[in-house]
Amino acid sequence: MNCVRCNMPLEAGARFCRNCGLPVSLQNNGNAGSVNPSPLAQQVSRNNDAPTIPPMSWQAPDPNATVPSSPSPFLSPTQPVQPNQFPPSGPNWQPAPPQQQAWTPPPSSSSPNYRSQEAVGTMRSGNKARKQAQPKRRRGRGCLISSLVAIVLVVALLVAGRLIVNNLVISQMNQTISDAINNIPAAVSVLPGGTSQTITETQVNNLITNHASASDPVQNVTVHLTSNNMQINFNVYNFSSTITTVPQIQNGKLVATNTTVQGLASLILSSDDITNLINTQINNLQTHIQHTITAVTLENQAIQLTFSSGSTIPGGVPGLP
Repeated sequence: MNCVRCNMPLEAGARFCRNCGLPVSLQNNGNAGSVNPSPLAQQVSRNNDAPTIPPMSWQAPDPNATVPSSPSPFLSPTQPVQPNQFPPSGPNWQPAPPQQQAWTPPPSSSSPNYRSQEAVGTMRSGNKARKQAQPKRRRGRGCLISSLVAIVLVVALLVAGRLIVNNLVISQMNQTISDAINNIPAAVSVLPGGTSQTITETQVNNLITNHASASDPVQNVTVHLTSNNMQINFNVYNFSSTITTVPQIQNGKLVATNTTVQGLASLILSSDDITNLINTQINNLQTHIQHTITAVTLENQAIQLTFSSGSTIPGGVPGLP
């Protein structure tokens, strides 16, 4: 069966024409022949259940025009709307499901867009991290420079202080040994050549005057003789220190060997400093007694020296206390 208005086939059980919207009840009665099939005519439905269609002026539809989708729940969003079109009806009609937006997967790690976005994000985070870390780096650099300057100043003060104390200690020890040599009586110079004389530890310490003042760094100088070495004990700013050396004849000359420094003096004096000091004073001793010492023997609490020239005076070294 076709619609008497638009000649569109009618579905079974439909109440309206799906093309022009004419009620099927008007097409089944005896007045169906009087229905004007012209689209200009508008019939008013006698069915109370049908919607009332207001009259409208007819205008030929533009074949190229598109009608925007209607939010009506009776129309499918994908079905184009035509003029004078009413929603289809019937027991088998069901509204079309709403159109779902196609799901777009996120860009993969291998896509160019992902790479560009990752690079932009990395650049922004890197710039932000550099801006945040820049003040800290400046503060850290300033602290590092200040620490280095402080360390350099401390080292400079320690080096300068060591040099000053070193000069004071060496100067005072030179003066103490020089005073002890000057206290040796001149009669020693007349001892005969090849004569050996034994000098005790007590005689050596009696030659040391210890005229140091309370402000001098070196105090209480004493000599201790053993069969292995000679020990010089003293205090540096009230801290005990010890110098050990072994006097020997090398290349025909009496020199100090195996010199060591222990105690606080080791922070101020080196072994070379003491070796040079003792060798200088040995030369001063030989000049003062007018003898060349050709042999030396260490004993417990004594030292035996052999002179190259002079005369013998009974009773040992003359004039020694």
